Amino acid sequence: MKKESMNIYMASYGENYEGIGYTSLHYTLEGAVKQAKKWISESTFEWERKDPVGSQLRSWGGGCDWIDIKERKIQY
Repeated sequence: MKKESMNIYMASYGENYEGIGYTSLHYTLEGAVKQAKKWISESTFEWERKDPVGSQLRSWGGGCDWIDIKERKIQY
């Protein structure tokens, strides 16, 4: 049986030196960005958009926290 694959978008919220605290999976980049903006709006830090590094599509930094969005391929 042939495995099918699709791309998903993973939004991650974490802290420097602690790693990922929250992860949210989305069918679209827009959905992942919406989740990232929700996390930012609920935070007490000042956030700024960062240049993506490596496999990041989007990146933000606030205080010692960070949010990034990456695209991942999954098989089913």
